Amino acid sequence: MPGVKYDFMVMVKMESEIMPIFVVLDKLDKKGVISQRLYRNSCTELNGRYVKDLTLVVGKDLGSALIVDDNPSAYSLQPENGVPITAFVDYMKDQELLKMVEFLKICYVYEDMRDAVQNLLPNRLM
Repeated sequence: MPGVKYDFMVMVKMESEIMPIFVVLDKLDKKGVISQRLYRNSCTELNGRYVKDLTLVVGKDLGSALIVDDNPSAYSLQPENGVPITAFVDYMKDQELLKMVEFLKICYVYEDMRDAVQNLLPNRLM
């Protein structure tokens, strides 16, 4: 993810808390781009499901953050911050993260990430 570390804070929230996840992230992030790894304790339980809650991570400054997830219900507490992505299913030529880097480069000109989502992804599923 060239250019991402110095322009954005990258945090990864993992659904599973099993050890192999650490191994995968360590291999993906050899340059230390990921600044924080988040787990269920950074989520809120809602109707028996865990949803990502930006207020637990960034407080009141919701305009500075995005939630990228393949499941729109994961960002149901802050849908205006949600960015959909296709799930990774072990396809070695997957390009979704590269597309996300390009999206983030465009977002960089916005002061409020919610405006970026609204303007750049008006037809996303919520």
